[in-house]
Amino acid sequence: MKAPQKILFFRLDARVGDCIVHLFFLRELKKLFPNTHITVATFAPSEVFFQNNPFVDEVKVLPKLAANDSYLRPAVLWGLLKMLVHSRTAGYDYIIVNPVRATWRNKLYCHLLPHTLWPQFDYTKHITHSYAQFLRQLGAKEVDTSYALDLPVDAKNYAQQFLHENNLQPGQFWIVNPVGSSPARNCSAQQIQTLIKTISQAGHKVVLLDYQNQFASLHLPCPRYTAHAIFQTAALIEQASAVVTVDTGIVHLVDCFHKKMFVLYAADHYSLNHNCVFWASRQDTTRFLQGTNTVQDIPVTQIEQMLKREFL
Repeated sequence: MKAPQKILFFRLDARVGDCIVHLFFLRELKKLFPNTHITVATFAPSEVFFQNNPFVDEVKVLPKLAANDSYLRPAVLWGLLKMLVHSRTAGYDYIIVNPVRATWRNKLYCHLLPHTLWPQFDYTKHITHSYAQFLRQLGAKEVDTSYALDLPVDAKNYAQQFLHENNLQPGQFWIVNPVGSSPARNCSAQQIQTLIKTISQAGHKVVLLDYQNQFASLHLPCPRYTAHAIFQTAALIEQASAVVTVDTGIVHLVDCFHKKMFVLYAADHYSLNHNCVFWASRQDTTRFLQGTNTVQDIPVTQIEQMLKREFL
């Protein structure tokens, strides 16, 4: 394949987990085409993952998506229209898109863009497999699918201040993240209490991720970490010994720092065991339970038994 002069990577979502996966993809793309100008177009606020990235030459930010990645807000539609015009006038050799959830709207929009390429996603394997296969089709001989995250100093300082205020030592506490990107992924109050009680009784300190003080009514014997940005959450994960989470975005964050992990999954109706394979953790030590429909369907007795058997 002749080396292109300009590539646009157009992200059709703003999901945290995919952003982290795309860091490896962009690194390997730049290794394959080191002299190519690579532009990333992405929806706010996911641009933070690509700004100041050594493998990205330019970032174009679209308005923030509505819930469930809906394009129907007027500001988003206007942004998509402007990107369509830009794509036809900017002279890109290729436009790479990522229609992981290939809805008819995604497909239609992708076909309106010129010179489009996209991975063929194999939902029976981890998402990195599909991107690695795509890179090989572009000409890559070897593909490094590992990913890492460089954290800003201010995010690290925020986490360190929290540790100091709560008398916590790095590597000596667990994190419990009970909230996901949709209500189906959220833990119940009983599940949260069971997690904290079981981990604490085994002699470990626990930190609850409480983004919007939504658990103020629960009287829990642990500090609550209120992060105002995703990098602040990542900075605390870097210091933890293990993480319990219900969200695939946090799963990828934890994989960046190679921490022990216990994942509670909701059922995913897009494909069979979608969460447990395609967006799963890449670590052999990770353990998971999946509800029949929502995370709250998982019995607390199963959660307690898994923790004690596999981690404590």
